[in-house]
Amino acid sequence: MAGWDVSRSLATVLVLPVLPAEMASVTGPTRSRYRVDPSDGAGYLPSPIRDHPPAPSGRAVHERAILMEHAFEVLGLPDVLARVAASASSDAGRDAVLALRPASRPDLIRRELERVRETARLAGAVRSLSKIPDARGALRRLRAAGGVLSPSELHSMGILLRSGRELADDLSATDPPLPLLAPLRDRLLVDRVLEERILRTVDRTGEVLDTASPELSRLRARLKRSRGVIVGRLEAYVR
Repeated sequence: MAGWDVSRSLATVLVLPVLPAEMASVTGPTRSRYRVDPSDGAGYLPSPIRDHPPAPSGRAVHERAILMEHAFEVLGLPDVLARVAASASSDAGRDAVLALRPASRPDLIRRELERVRETARLAGAVRSLSKIPDARGALRRLRAAGGVLSPSELHSMGILLRSGRELADDLSATDPPLPLLAPLRDRLLVDRVLEERILRTVDRTGEVLDTASPELSRLRARLKRSRGVIVGRLEAYVR
């Protein structure tokens, strides 16, 4: 979402100009640790794994990775990322910032810095987005056959849909367009019917709302009236 993308872009500005090129390629056993972008790379920070040819495997690679981690510490990369991550508007955004590692190809760095400029323009134009819940655990469960969500998790999905739709609308309305952020817009799911149905069904505590269905609303109203009659009679007996 917006905070996630803005935070990653800010981290790029702070980190990329500082770290030397020889620190940017990570290979062998450390690949999964450093890969933070999908295989297509659209709209994402350049990956050391994708942008550099693999180095020889074995002990030399392992030692090189250890030296690189030490260099990151000496240069203060973790502190820089932590400061930027503190401004992320979601847990997923914060984790994405902390997982960043530098690239070294000048063309990709220039492209990423241009994306930072586009993000800054967007940040100055967008509305205040809805809260972005961390729905990663719930989404993982849904991938499994028979996976179900609790009512409160279902509500968080509705909020996630709403914030994604708001961001998609802002990206589409930006003039002039932001071509480097277009991949982000293309990845956002917009389903206002589903969003509104979820948000009128459950609240953030998981309580099913009267607006979930006309029949439920009618039954609850009837129960409320009946309860009032019973309470009134009991109070009369006490008097």
